[in-house]
Order: sequence, then C-alpha cells, then structure tokens
Amino acid sequence: MTAAPDVLPDPFVPAGVDLAGMAFMPLDVSRVLDSDLFALSTGEEFKAAVALWCKSWMQVPAGSLPNNDRVLAHLSGANSRWAKLKVQALHGWQLCSDGRLYHAVIAEKALTAWGERLSYLEKQAADTERKRLHREESKELRGQLAVHGVHVAWNESVAVMRTMLQQLPQTSHKDSDAPVTRTGASPATDLSPNIKREVKVKVKDLNQEHVPSTLCRTTNTNPEHRRANRAKHSRQSPTVLSNPLRRSLSHRKLRASLTHWPGLPVSTACTRSARSVPRPRRRGAS
Repeated sequence: MTAAPDVLPDPFVPAGVDLAGMAFMPLDVSRVLDSDLFALSTGEEFKAAVALWCKSWMQVPAGSLPNNDRVLAHLSGANSRWAKLKVQALHGWQLCSDGRLYHAVIAEKALTAWGERLSYLEKQAADTERKRLHREESKELRGQLAVHGVHVAWNESVAVMRTMLQQLPQTSHKDSDAPVTRTGASPATDLSPNIKREVKVKVKDLNQEHVPSTLCRTTNTNPEHRRANRAKHSRQSPTVLSNPLRRSLSHRKLRASLTHWPGLPVSTACTRSARSVPRPRRRGAS
C-alpha cells in the first residue's frame, strides 16, 4: 500500500454504492492465481487478504476498507498478528482522497454489481408503474361497461374489455333523428287497475258462455245403469252417501259455482235438469 498525501486519487467507487443484500461476490480465479499476492504470500497472509476482500464487499462504499489498523486486524482475523501480516494482506489496496482504502479489482466487481442492481430496481419500478396503470385502466373500462349494463369477469383482460366497449352502440338519443323503439307499453295504452279488472271480467265472460258440462249433468233414468254407477262408486270410495244427501250436495255445488260467475247466462234446461233429478225408487216398492 503506497500513497502520497498530495497526490491521493479520487475514490474508485461512488459514496452511495451499497451492496447490502447481495451476498455473492464474483471471484476471478485466473487473476487470483496469476497475481503477485498468490506467488509471494504465505498461507496466513493469503487468508487475511481474502478475508479483507470479502469484508470490503459489504462496506459502504462497496469495495473499500477503513484506514485503521485495529479495525483491519479485526476484519482480517489476524488480531495480534496483524502487524506481521499487514504488508501482504493489504497488497493492491490504495488510500484515496476520502481517507478509505480501495482495491482496483474489488472496486471493478462492485461497480458491475451496482449497475446490475440499478437496472433491476429501474425495471421493478417500471413494472410497478405498468401494473398501476393497468389497474386504473381496467377499473375505468369496467365502470364504462357497467353503465351499459355489461358486467365482466374479475380476470377479464383489458384488451377484451376494450373490444367489448368498442362494439357497444355509441349513438345518443339527443343527437340521433332515428326513431326510438320502446319495449314497454306506451303511455296511451297504459290501463288503470279498474279498467284492467273490467277487461279481465269481459274476457272471462267471453271464454265461458255456458255453464260447464259437469254442472249441467243429468241423472240417468235407467235403473240398471244407476245400479252399476252406484256399485262403481262404492268400490272406489270407502264412504257412500245416500241419494238425498248426494242430491243436496250437488245442488249446493251448483249454487256455489253460479255465485262465482256473476252475470253468467245459465240455460233454463241446465237449471231444470239440475233441479228435477228424479228420486230413485227403493227395491220392492210398488
């Protein structure tokens, strides 16, 4: 290590170069094996020199060492033997104008690593900005599509949403002279609840001009047929009603059904046939 007080060079590495977090330090094997240090140093001196290279990598600025023997003795691991190992251990180190020691080869590797770190940080910042712009554009496109009633999936791409937005109609009703088609009922044809109720009643009257055939059913006068029907109904239902009760129930059903349709025209024949149901005679009666 040689340095004159009046000709101290500028630092080999800028003051802000910090390689903290980059534990890997490249080692040029060919330059190390061909160096004077490898040829002239002992094992203990070479060990102290390599320890100072590694320690300088984590210093700020990177690739530099403080110009203090006690600190250097600690960093090199020589401790009390530092005075005997100092000359060969500091081979290639030079004192600069900032008062620190710099190694030309270590400084070269540190500047290369610092350039790679700056490139990575710049790329990371650009990627962060790109993602931020992408999120803002995606949010804006989703809002514009939502105004038109279009809802897209959460993972839909921005390109697809741009295409969907371009395919939507862009004409405005204020600027366009084309007629507008209204999907609902027009104001002129809107009906009040009372009118709608009357229309429903009239439609119901038109659809049902006569009493259903089940209400106008006449009783079969053939005794054998009546017996067959009674036997059939007795097999189907466990409880068989008597003839008078059955007739009263049929009259009640007829009157209840007629009350559900006010104003419905009922034919005289239907009413007469429903009321004039002949009472069946008992067996053995004269």
